[in-house]
Amino acid sequence: MVKKVVMPAAGQTTDIATVTKLMVSVGDSVKKGDVLLEVETDKAVLPIESFARGFVTEIYVNEFDQVDAGTLLLAIGDAADLEAAKNKPAEAPAPAVEDDDDEDDFVPVMPKSESAPAPAPAPVKVSVSGKAMPNAKKLASELGIDLDKIMPSNGEFIKACDVRAAAENIKKPEIAPAEDVIPTARMRNTLSRRWEAFVPTFGVSVTCSDEAYSKLAEKSPAVSPVHYVMMALSRLAQRYPILRALNDGGKLPLSEGSDIGLAVFAENGTVTSVVESAEKLGANAIAEACEKNLTLVAKGDLSSVRPCPVSVYDATGYKVDSFTAPVCAPGVAAFGITLGEGRVAVSGSFDIRVIEGNVGASIMSDLRDFIENPVLMLI
Repeated sequence: MVKKVVMPAAGQTTDIATVTKLMVSVGDSVKKGDVLLEVETDKAVLPIESFARGFVTEIYVNEFDQVDAGTLLLAIGDAADLEAAKNKPAEAPAPAVEDDDDEDDFVPVMPKSESAPAPAPAPVKVSVSGKAMPNAKKLASELGIDLDKIMPSNGEFIKACDVRAAAENIKKPEIAPAEDVIPTARMRNTLSRRWEAFVPTFGVSVTCSDEAYSKLAEKSPAVSPVHYVMMALSRLAQRYPILRALNDGGKLPLSEGSDIGLAVFAENGTVTSVVESAEKLGANAIAEACEKNLTLVAKGDLSSVRPCPVSVYDATGYKVDSFTAPVCAPGVAAFGITLGEGRVAVSGSFDIRVIEGNVGASIMSDLRDFIENPVLMLI
């Protein structure tokens, strides 16, 4: 029997949480107590644990998705359920469940954060008549907001977000900041936690003639040097299986296809948008896939963003001789691409825990051959 895992109530003053890390994939075996994913609230990062034993049959959310209490996260079933899920067409995730009672029925299953919350200000006695969630009542009492003057956004009952919106509409005297600070966005904070575990790397660089690429660009103007290098790397990954592996705590699960990620630079953090099975695509198709992914990311759709063995960083628009690309775990290699007069320069960074120095040098040597002699990609 399939069991649905939903987002529990994250706290007394929290309506929305962000999925920061998926710990399982479809087909994984799990048991009671295993951590399925992590979510970030306005106070802490908390794990969601499994309450059942079986196999993950479906996952309905992606990393960086925002979820509310009652949102369907994933499903757990037996082997037959897993097989049935593989054979049926994908379905859209179910919407968040909204409770129309006065009380919140969702039972938190997440361990409490170790950090103690800041002491709450003295409560202000306000009217709490009408339908309102318990966390909304508590927040209204703390902020001194009259619930009778709040119109629920869902038309049924007042939530904490409605109280916060009402509080923002109350004019307050402006207070000059004590010092200048640079605020950080939620996504950047989430991404920064992924870099807390240092990835030891070594680098190898090559400078290639751009003659072969220039001939291709004359026929296909949409293809950039980055797309051309991505095509070469996807073919090279078939020769070097390590470029199709993720470093999962010492284990190296291989993907059948060559997935290549393109780093997308943004003010609130850099993410890697993945082109799946790029070895099956030509340069034009890779360019189209990258453009599609960039458009989705710009709209806030991060469906193409996930961990990838190989990432490519485009520094061709800058007047630099080389770009040392960071390796983002669990990826094993990253490549920075720059341009010069008559040349394409590629700087490779490799996770030294899984790729030996001579292997990295061999990869870069073969990559230069592919870039300068594209016919070798067909062999």
